[in-house]
Formats: sequence, C-alpha cells, structure tokens
Amino acid sequence: ILKRYGKPIRGVSRADRIYTILHSGIKARSILSQDIFQDNDTQNVRKDRVKRLIEELGINTSRLGVTLDERVDIVFNELRI
Repeated sequence: ILKRYGKPIRGVSRADRIYTILHSGIKARSILSQDIFQDNDTQNVRKDRVKRLIEELGINTSRLGVTLDERVDIVFNELRI
C-alpha cells in the first residue's frame, strides 16, 4: 500500500508502516478495493479476497454481494461504529 503512494517501505517497521497508512489520508475504501491487490489481479480474485476477509472477520450476512463494491460495503457497514 505504501509503495503505491510513494512512501518509504525499506527499513520501516511494520508498526510504523501501519501508523503511516492510518495517518496518511489514504481512504480505507481504496485500500479494500484496489491497494491490497496486484495490478494484474482479476476482478474475481479481488472479490474472493474480500469474501475471505468477510469470513475472517466473522461478519454474518444474508447476502454476500455480487460486485466487489457491494462486498466492500458489507465490511464497512458491519465495522461502522
């Protein structure tokens, strides 16, 4: 994620990387829909990864969503405080 935004990654601890991501103004929706994937990942690969994230977070939903955006919406709606 940081590499995509031109931020340094070498020699930076994981905690510092996470801190930088959280405080750099990168939109979480962009992270889940684009930044965590390789450029050549297909739409199906992206949808499957978000589906696994939903399962790993223990989000119970009656409808998984057909599109990547719908699945990202499920994550956001569930984690909204």
